[in-house]
Amino acid sequence: MRPATAPVVSVVTLLALGFAAAVAQAVLLREAMAAIGGSELAWGSVLAVWLAGIGAGEWLGARRGGASLAAFGPLAVMASTGAAVVLVRAA
Repeated sequence: MRPATAPVVSVVTLLALGFAAAVAQAVLLREAMAAIGGSELAWGSVLAVWLAGIGAGEWLGARRGGASLAAFGPLAVMASTGAAVVLVRAA
C-alpha cells in the first residue's frame, strides 16, 4: 500500500465503523422500545448503556492500548451488539 492511500483507507474505515455503530444503536433502541414499551425509559436506558460502553472502551483502550487491541475493537463491537440484541429480546 502506498503511503498516500493510507489516510484514505483510514477515513473509509472510520466512516464504516461510525455507520455500523449508528445502525447498531438504532437496532438496540428499537428492541428496547419494544421490550420496555416505547417510553422515555427505553431511550434513557439505551443511551445510558451506550455511553457507558463508550466510556468503558475508552478506559480499556487507555489502560491496555496498542495495535493488538485496536485490531479486535470492531470485532468486539459487532459481537457485543449482537449479544445485546439477544439479551434485550430475552428480557
